[in-house]
Amino acid sequence: VAPLGAMAVTVVSLVQRAASSTANRQSEVLNNLIARHLEDSAYEDFAKSDDFRQTVTERGIQRWEHAHLIAALDTLNAYQRDRRCRSGSRGPSLRRQYTNDPRTRLVELLKRWLRTHAAASNINEEEVRRVSALCRDILNHAAMFPSRNPRSFMRTIAEVYEKLKWQLREVLGRDRSCAMLVDRAIMLSKNLLSDAISYLLLAPTEFKQTDTLPSLEAQSLWQALPDALRRGLDIRPEPALQKATAKVWSTHAGAIVAALLSNPWSVRFFRDRGGAADGKQLAVAGSPTSARPEPATLPELLDKARGDWARGDFKQSGLAGPLRAKDQDGARKSYLEAATCIADLAYLLGVVLTQFHRIGDGLGDYGVIRMADGLHLFLKALEDKVKELRVQMEQLNTAVVDSFVLARARGTSVPKPVPSERMLQRAHAAFDRAFDNRGDGHAQALLLTLEQLRARSAPDRLPALVDSLSDACLQLQAAFGSSEFLARVGDEHREEFAKLATHCGPRSFALVDTDEPPEILAATPAPPTVGPTEDAGPLHSVASSSEASLSPAALAVAPEGGRPRGADAAATPVAAAELRGPGACGGLAAETLHRRLRPQLVA
Repeated sequence: VAPLGAMAVTVVSLVQRAASSTANRQSEVLNNLIARHLEDSAYEDFAKSDDFRQTVTERGIQRWEHAHLIAALDTLNAYQRDRRCRSGSRGPSLRRQYTNDPRTRLVELLKRWLRTHAAASNINEEEVRRVSALCRDILNHAAMFPSRNPRSFMRTIAEVYEKLKWQLREVLGRDRSCAMLVDRAIMLSKNLLSDAISYLLLAPTEFKQTDTLPSLEAQSLWQALPDALRRGLDIRPEPALQKATAKVWSTHAGAIVAALLSNPWSVRFFRDRGGAADGKQLAVAGSPTSARPEPATLPELLDKARGDWARGDFKQSGLAGPLRAKDQDGARKSYLEAATCIADLAYLLGVVLTQFHRIGDGLGDYGVIRMADGLHLFLKALEDKVKELRVQMEQLNTAVVDSFVLARARGTSVPKPVPSERMLQRAHAAFDRAFDNRGDGHAQALLLTLEQLRARSAPDRLPALVDSLSDACLQLQAAFGSSEFLARVGDEHREEFAKLATHCGPRSFALVDTDEPPEILAATPAPPTVGPTEDAGPLHSVASSSEASLSPAALAVAPEGGRPRGADAAATPVAAAELRGPGACGGLAAETLHRRLRPQLVA
């Protein structure tokens, strides 16, 4: 009996050892695939963590936005439920091992991703593509995961992969509106300007006091500015940070950065989605209703720094020792030119681009397309300015790398004062985020988004857009008059809908006038254009150059209360009856959309 017992123990030991070896190989394969396909290290850490736990086999979310992702989550939950039942029928030991084996870890990782993204309103194409590629790569290792269950691990991964492919097609097919693209451009611009300002504050300077700053975003830097530079800022200051960085703002470089942060356009741009979130008129320099900032604050600072640096006076420069050398005149010039580009971009983005966003929000793609001439000209100027900033920042970064990083690596002494290690690390991270040459930087992403916006707002899209909207209106008319619709709305509203469909002809629902073609708009008197205004900024006058576009004045959004401004206010009251279709049927007679909107939207 003893020998048989010993043999049984030996066999069990061999089986456990083989199972452990297989599990180790499976874990190694899955961990390598996860590290290869998923950029977020949190998922890799989750798959390897010791405190791993299997979650419930329910959805775990109240509502979903993406049907294919929720279906993939249900597939994984069904696999775990089926596996748990089968394992439970074979004894408690096998059931326990399924709570922490490589298959379960991967399934839980996918479930975590799906639960996060199935309920998200917007999902990134690249993320879906990466998870899909992970599942596809796992299918190449079928021999590593054998199974005799009808709902096997590989079959489940294959089903999830199919659903992810459908989700990817849906993401790629989703049509972005012009307002969405402008919103993305504003978001990327905030990231770009924030990192560019951070770089100017850290990399070429001696400001070791910045190591005490917990964050270098605009909202945090505002708290450290002295009270004299906090005009228009309603963010509570931090006295400790103000005291620690007081010497920074008294230098040339520090004062330039402070001016970039505190000018009214930057404040509005970083504070409330570019200054257009509340719908109020922007405080544009030169407008009679705005509080004009102190004249030429930033140009004066730049001229003062340029003159002192040209004379070799660096006592109040704030620059690090290596950038004070005579042979670094090019780097100093790049610093000043980069600051100028940032100020120009803050104006163009915070004062002008946000107004296109308001037009897109209010009138949709139609309104933006009607502004195509002015928008495309503006986008070209904006792209040139972004490219100029990238050139100046790259030249400055080259000087910083040669003077600090490479000099230290070669063992060469670096003239003092020098930035701290933390300053150089934070500056390098900021530059890499903003101008990464691999195509992931904010600047490259912004240029791509502007190109997409140009294509999306092309005037060629206008006929197709009008046809699509007209078809939708006509389909509504047909639905309102159908017996199926009238039978379902209830007795209370049936008579009203029947009257609407009967007495209002197709003109009530069409966007194109069948009697008066759109070309009649060419004879419509043009609205007053905005003339040149002193100090009104780079876009002081934009006029329509074709019949397919309206001038900014024609689409200018009315101020608070929604009423027109100026002399046209009394002549063009916004009457409710004017916005009703023929027969007072309650729908906008869209064949006169252009002529009715034009006088009411004149600023």
